[in-house]
Amino acid sequence: MIKLFRAGGTVSSLMDRKRGRRQGHRALDKDREAVVRRTIEGFYLKPTRPSFARLVREVQIDCSTAGPLELVQIDHTKVDVATQTSSRFSRTARRQHS
Repeated sequence: MIKLFRAGGTVSSLMDRKRGRRQGHRALDKDREAVVRRTIEGFYLKPTRPSFARLVREVQIDCSTAGPLELVQIDHTKVDVATQTSSRFSRTARRQHS
């Protein structure tokens, strides 16, 4: 808290801030955004929609073909997981981050 106060210099610097990206922030540059938009409009927005997983694969393929796929990121959100073996559920385990 002292570090926050010293950095901001005001009591309001100690207040909670909204998490996440600022409104209007884009994670992708314009070229990648265009590829994703074209893929959604041309592949996904149809009367018989493919699965979301298939859309993701198509976006990856289109980005690779266009050359703007340099990095693939995976969400590491903690989740409760139940595994099943021999038709019996084992205990639920919480994934821990290091």
